[in-house]
Amino acid sequence: MNQLKKVIRWYELLAIGVGGILGTSWVYLNTKFYNEYGTGGVIFGFLLATLMAVFVSLSYAELGSALKRDGGEIVFAYAAFGLRGAFIAGWTLFTAYTTCVCFYVPAAGYLFEWFFPELNTIKLWTIADTPVYLPSLSLGVFFLILFFILNYKGVKLATLPQFFMTFLLVGFGLVLFFVATIKGSLHNITPLFLKNRSPLKCTIRFSLLAMTYLTGFSALTMLGEESAVEEKTFGNMIVMSVFTAGLFYILMMIGGAILFSWQKILNLEKGMIDEFYMLYKPLGRIAWFISFLGMLTSLNGLMLAASRTIFVMGRAGVMPIAFAAVDEKHRTPKNALIFVFIIALVLGLLGKKAMIWFLDIGGISIGIAWALCVLSMLKLRKKCPHLKRPFKAPFMFIIAPFSLMIVISIFAVSLIPGTPLSLNWPYEYSMLLIWIILGGILHILSQKRWKVLTAERIAKNLLGKYLKDLY
Repeated sequence: MNQLKKVIRWYELLAIGVGGILGTSWVYLNTKFYNEYGTGGVIFGFLLATLMAVFVSLSYAELGSALKRDGGEIVFAYAAFGLRGAFIAGWTLFTAYTTCVCFYVPAAGYLFEWFFPELNTIKLWTIADTPVYLPSLSLGVFFLILFFILNYKGVKLATLPQFFMTFLLVGFGLVLFFVATIKGSLHNITPLFLKNRSPLKCTIRFSLLAMTYLTGFSALTMLGEESAVEEKTFGNMIVMSVFTAGLFYILMMIGGAILFSWQKILNLEKGMIDEFYMLYKPLGRIAWFISFLGMLTSLNGLMLAASRTIFVMGRAGVMPIAFAAVDEKHRTPKNALIFVFIIALVLGLLGKKAMIWFLDIGGISIGIAWALCVLSMLKLRKKCPHLKRPFKAPFMFIIAPFSLMIVISIFAVSLIPGTPLSLNWPYEYSMLLIWIILGGILHILSQKRWKVLTAERIAKNLLGKYLKDLY
């Protein structure tokens, strides 16, 4: 039986959603954001991005409550567009989640350099003119192994620390915000926008970037079967995670902007960490700890999502059946977890220069997945109006077209050369091309298995108990 345990409670779902969204780089990049977009562009950009992400999350919440099964967008796309739609959704999701897991292998060393600069010794090799050091790389590999073990031993073991880490992250962040409001001044936030730069353009441009900071919520739909909550509650947690994380980001950007005059802190190496360290050293350490917690919660949530993605594809017959194997003792997708671990370990060897490559490729992939989810929601409302929807998104025939326009613009702006958010040539375009070719090869190979498996069996594997509800 390749079934998973129902053990995740509502507050753990919220922690996975919020913790998966709140990463690490925003802590030490805030001053660079101010320099590029102005404090107004950053704050209002995050506000606009949060609004857009909430709109998209409504589609996820409706479909997640109606089809509460591990696989999320894969199941949604299959129900709406068939097997090829499921394959596209699954491969883009796996690309997004796995590349973001890869990001944290070199990111761990980068973060710990603030305390231990000696991590940058014993050079192994150079990638894109950037050296890769053994101690720094080893630290990232250690955290990768740690969360692989936690996830392999059981989803409960992985979600319990996620709840406490997210609780600490948000709690310490609010402490820093209140310190900033007491010690800082609103005068420091002005001027809101850069000279000779359009406030509207700065806000919109940053909102597109900020959307990539709000992508982790979709991981919740990968855990439908393992959540021990009612369908409507499941949908509510998806929307609530986006709203909570977006509000947190906005407060943090306001706090960083009012603590010191932002024009005087643009050259700080570690952004908010150095900023609070200048005010009071223990506060700087708290800011570092927030970034550390953000790394842990994101790595844990993304490993959960990546492994469940490949597990569902294997169980359905979209990928090799080996990925559907479940550990008899722990009831976790063992081969899927091993596969994610190996890819992250190999690509993590590229070092710090590849960090932005991983995020950009992940952003492109998640944009495609978001668009597919919104389209699936609209298609299923017409195709299966009888389907029970415990969480029904309001005004979706108005909100959905707007959501599609936004998510398509995210990856379109990145793919088109010459825009402010274009991919880096040749590394990022090459990496994206390799992932597309691999996906194409797997699609061709998988079609042989589709012919062997009956359409009924594939549908049952993907939809489970919802097969009768849909058809």
